[in-house]
Amino acid sequence: MKKSFHKLVLLTLMLTSISVISQDIHFSHFHASPLHQNPSFAGVMNGKVRIIANYRNQWQNITAKYNTFGLSADFKVVSLKNRDFFAIGVAGYMDKAGDLNFTNYTANLSLAYTKSLSSHKNHAISFGIYGGILQYGFDITKANGFDSEPIGAGIPTNKFNYDIGAGIGGFFQVGQYSSIYGGFAAHHLNRPNMAIFTAQDKLPMKFTSTLGAIIANRGRHAFMPNAMFVLQGTQQETTTGAFYRFEVNQDWRSSNSYFYIGGWARWHVVPKAYSGIDAAIVSARYDVKGFQFTFSYDINVSKLAVASKGNGGPEVSIAYIYNKDGGRGSRVLFCPKF
Repeated sequence: MKKSFHKLVLLTLMLTSISVISQDIHFSHFHASPLHQNPSFAGVMNGKVRIIANYRNQWQNITAKYNTFGLSADFKVVSLKNRDFFAIGVAGYMDKAGDLNFTNYTANLSLAYTKSLSSHKNHAISFGIYGGILQYGFDITKANGFDSEPIGAGIPTNKFNYDIGAGIGGFFQVGQYSSIYGGFAAHHLNRPNMAIFTAQDKLPMKFTSTLGAIIANRGRHAFMPNAMFVLQGTQQETTTGAFYRFEVNQDWRSSNSYFYIGGWARWHVVPKAYSGIDAAIVSARYDVKGFQFTFSYDINVSKLAVASKGNGGPEVSIAYIYNKDGGRGSRVLFCPKF
């Protein structure tokens, strides 16, 4: 009887922890994951094709089992004479967390239409939708009772569902070298039921707002502030900061080589639990010949710093934008650099 009670308590704690972590993944340098922020950003680039790989590791000083991977590609498919264009984006993400290997797989297809607002090719508004599938699961065999015996035999450990969302964005050139951009997206509009043990456990809708600017001069040095606000259920997250871009070489027209350094603060709000700065983020980036290499590191400054010893986690992304001449698709509009 005592053994069964211990197993029941442990299983209850497992269910509670799974409910808590069934929120969306996030990346610290959100400017390197545009499709994850907003489906309307598909195709919004100065090129034909963009491919991005992301990797994030958290709490490595406590455990090495919190990892997030992302891979996305988007490309212009139809360019119209009035400078409008259609674009398609595909993205996949995997998030693995905890001793039970709680894993979240996501695969999305985005469709976007960008409408030119100026004959000078420098103002536009974009609309996007996405549809995809979600899978949540965990490895129950990793769970042990107080007597080290496996528990949970026969319990379902996977859940599939579909997911839909939509977004709107805009970008506008200001002067000869500067521009501003922004967007708003609503994710999980169908509120997929991801319950594994209970009848209903609907994923909360997520709302994401982004705003950024590129303030540049003739020498191509630039100040690039940006911000993101995310609301999902009762949780709120705001990230604010900026890059400063240095021109690496003088022949920027042919090689387009830049170095960036920047910092952000992530503000996290959980009503009646925690409100304040969750992490300070330092980041560096290098652009060369169509490639963008970005590295950032979270420095935990919240109350969890006692356990994490101030460490958050590293994050790496590699992006490539194909921008060869040959048709109007490569530079239909002047687009911002995220």
